[in-house]
Amino acid sequence: MSTAAGGPAPGAPGQGPGRSLPLYIRLAGALVVAMVVLVANHVMQHSVRLVPPLVGEGVNAAIALGLGMYLSRILERAVRGPHAHDLRRAAMIRLLLRLVLYVLVLVAVLGSFGVDLGSLAFGGAFLTVIIGLAGQTVFSNLLAGIVLVIAHPFEVGDRVSIMSWQFPMMPPTYPHEAIPTAYEGVVTDLNLVYTFLRSDERVPLIVPNSIVASGMIKNHARTSAKRARLRFDVDMALPTQTVLEMAREAVDFARRSFPGIAGEANASVVDLTPTTYAVAIHYLVDPADEEASRARVYARMVEHLRDLVAGAKTAGQPEP
Repeated sequence: MSTAAGGPAPGAPGQGPGRSLPLYIRLAGALVVAMVVLVANHVMQHSVRLVPPLVGEGVNAAIALGLGMYLSRILERAVRGPHAHDLRRAAMIRLLLRLVLYVLVLVAVLGSFGVDLGSLAFGGAFLTVIIGLAGQTVFSNLLAGIVLVIAHPFEVGDRVSIMSWQFPMMPPTYPHEAIPTAYEGVVTDLNLVYTFLRSDERVPLIVPNSIVASGMIKNHARTSAKRARLRFDVDMALPTQTVLEMAREAVDFARRSFPGIAGEANASVVDLTPTTYAVAIHYLVDPADEEASRARVYARMVEHLRDLVAGAKTAGQPEP
């Protein structure tokens, strides 16, 4: 049936988005097709003897592998919809589904080649050692992924910083100080082997699960505010109290653009040299606004110090 414009009726089957078959029909169809092919292969291999045993076992293995991949894909799509609002639960369910299906596929493939799973489990100690040594990194990532899902130190969508000795980089420094180094980004996914982050530069970071699990994780999403620290050196000739008052005003000035700055700022003298003294500013700020607010405070302090130096020069004092 067609509409007046000659197009297909709105209720015509197969038209429009979202008209895919229900999940149980797709699952039943895949199982029926797999069973038919397996029965036909068995008949041709053992009754008619048209298929050599090795080819028949390969066909069985291919069916088990293909069916497992298909089931994994449609089941992941099925759980993605109901849990779209809960990214952590969706990621956990996807990882567990993949793990269970991969194990079942591996068992089915080995069984299709006639491998005795009982003897493999109880008498394959040497093979287990060889596979363990060869796949140590893969298995460690797999186990670490399971640990991350169970412990959930972070969720998909959280901003985290990962610090690990495997990925060293030159630490940023202040005069006489250093701050911890870390790779920071938003968690976008977690699978059996890797954790995926998106950095502030929009570059994807793919980190092995074993490194994430063994490193230190700073989860910025689980705190509403963090302490920002700024430090700069000031010429000894400039009045200390005036500079400290200017530092507090600079934070208040930045607060106008970043309401996430909370509480009162603390400014103090933290170090001395023969010609300068060091001023440190501390304040609480939303983690997402830390870097931008620091830049605004620094820019405001440059204006203040420039005006202070110009005023001292105008008053006839020696320029610092």
